[in-house]
Amino acid sequence: MTQKRKLILLAGLAFAVFLQFENTTWAAARSEQDKPNGKVGGVVISAQTGEFLKGALVSLRLLGEVRNDEGRMITTVSGPDGRYHFTGLPAGSYELSTSKSGYHPRFSSRQRITLTPEKSTTTLVTRMWRTAVIAGLVRDPDGEPSPGARVSAYRVNYRDGEPFLQRESSALTDDLGEFRIFDLAAGKYTVGASLKLREAPQGVLALEFGSVFYPNATLPSQAARMKLAWGEELEIDLDLLPAPVTLIAGVVLDEATGRACDRCSVWASSMGNNLPAAAGHSVRTREDGHFVIRGLVPATYRLTASSPGRQQRMASHEIQLGEGRIEEVTIAVDAGREVAGVVDWDVSAPDAMVEELRSREVSVLLSPEPGNPSRMSRSEPIKAADNSFVLKNVPPGAYRVRVASLPPQVYLEAVLLSGRKLDEPRIVVEDGPMINRIRLTLAFDGATVHGRVIAGKSGDNDGPILPGTVVLVPRARNSNYLARTKIRYSAGGSFSFDSVPPGLYGIFATAQHDPAEFEAPELRTSLEKVVRHIRIDPHERMNVEVPLIDSVIGID
Repeated sequence: MTQKRKLILLAGLAFAVFLQFENTTWAAARSEQDKPNGKVGGVVISAQTGEFLKGALVSLRLLGEVRNDEGRMITTVSGPDGRYHFTGLPAGSYELSTSKSGYHPRFSSRQRITLTPEKSTTTLVTRMWRTAVIAGLVRDPDGEPSPGARVSAYRVNYRDGEPFLQRESSALTDDLGEFRIFDLAAGKYTVGASLKLREAPQGVLALEFGSVFYPNATLPSQAARMKLAWGEELEIDLDLLPAPVTLIAGVVLDEATGRACDRCSVWASSMGNNLPAAAGHSVRTREDGHFVIRGLVPATYRLTASSPGRQQRMASHEIQLGEGRIEEVTIAVDAGREVAGVVDWDVSAPDAMVEELRSREVSVLLSPEPGNPSRMSRSEPIKAADNSFVLKNVPPGAYRVRVASLPPQVYLEAVLLSGRKLDEPRIVVEDGPMINRIRLTLAFDGATVHGRVIAGKSGDNDGPILPGTVVLVPRARNSNYLARTKIRYSAGGSFSFDSVPPGLYGIFATAQHDPAEFEAPELRTSLEKVVRHIRIDPHERMNVEVPLIDSVIGID
């Protein structure tokens, strides 16, 4: 081999080594560049004091994955300074949730985060509210402590401005007759106590003493409604009453077979004073379907019986219970009624919108109203061939009618029964024949309302907007088809409502309150001063700034 060829070969080898070095370096750099480098960090603080909260559990889940898929959720705990961080995250959408014993996350319990190669770092502030406590002592009619008494806290909620009671939590008294109900959210509460006979036989509910609702009422509708603030610890004492001499003896039958309903549940709840209540007492029937309830205070009661299992059968029965009398009842549970009808619309509806409507799985939904013995919603998709629907096994009671999965700009305009338009989208299912002449009319002129939440009444945001809810409230009381609706807004304050029926509305945003709180009559006046009023026309695309009212309205 000549000297020249040796030099050429050596030069080629050197160049190959150089290329290999360059490729290795470039690959390492590229690998480092492609390595997930997203970061999510934040701080958890007390909403009341601003102090850092140590030991809060923070979870981060990659959206679009199976919820229980191993490795798709990571967790950490906030440090002494309330701070936490996640690193090495790939681009994508995430859901961050925070929890801590003794604290309520309210609207910041779940926050959405999107990481991109351009924006790979996010910093969040999570505010948590210290929960409230109701504690105290329960005594028997002789003034002695009552161990084993059940004490329940009922939240006073509102729907369409009307109050109803909903059981939030309960506790048993200890050997000293003391109780402690904790982890309560702020709000108005009614508290009741009762003591059942511990060794009652199967099928018998016997109250050892008469139930009491604070301070000394016998029915929840007569009780005090106590306002509980965040972090407050309220101490009350309850004195049980002598057991009234009342007795309900009954039997539950299966209407389909005529046989006894073995181990059916029977629930007795008081009625009256426009305060439907979840407060009540329950008992399971014997094998022969019989049950006995003893010791209820004289009043009007609704007895609701339901069968066990997935194919639930129900029935309800009203009874006027008087002292010193034995009331005998027979309740026949069945599979409920059928509600059948058709969904239609005007022939002038745009073809493209009708085509999109038909491409969706549109469903008719019945939601039970407060006071309805049934607590389960019923839903059924409409048939593509003729737009008809049949909802089976609907127990008697009052229901709100909705049409779900509608495309944008489409909404429920009217509910007709036997050709007559109902005053509101509400039907009452009664014992008797099926409802088979219901017609749901859709409209296609809905509006879109989008915009952003601002801190205060107007102007630019003073800082980051806390996660919360935008609420759209119909202004016209006689327009019962204009539904109150709400939607979460993003971390940047943006939001969008679709399919809004034309009309007059009020709109506001809150990050610190349950929107249902503002249905309370005493808060409407304060809300009226800060809510923004808007008129929405057919097909309108409205852009609006919405005030964040928490710091303005000044309530808690």
